[in-house]
Amino acid sequence: MLNTWNEDRIVSNIKGINSTNILYPCNNIRNYYIYPLDIVICGGGNHSQFSAKLKLEGESHISQIIDISNLYSGLEFDGVNFIDINNKNKIVKSCDNEGEIIIGTLFEIGRLLVKHKVYFDNKIKKATKND
Repeated sequence: MLNTWNEDRIVSNIKGINSTNILYPCNNIRNYYIYPLDIVICGGGNHSQFSAKLKLEGESHISQIIDISNLYSGLEFDGVNFIDINNKNKIVKSCDNEGEIIIGTLFEIGRLLVKHKVYFDNKIKKATKND
């Protein structure tokens, strides 16, 4: 997920990306893979990566894998709220907007994915100790 907010930087980065200016390794790029949601969130280098993707240039990388699978034993999303699994009456987090509901939905998709480990690349499974 890239968040490009500055259109001028996109234009200048498109001009600057070429075969001698690849993305990897690059110290301003920070990509976080969220296991088991199978989502990569960009925390730095949004414009560079977006520009390179548009030009089909460069190679990016994952900076860190964040394993949230331990949350599934105590938390579930009911479509509106995050609920304590051990106390169904306890709301851990009430979702106040569409973005939070989307996160809850993705959280539950992750619960389904973690049950099907064959879905994940072996490097991801090794890094999360979930092979």
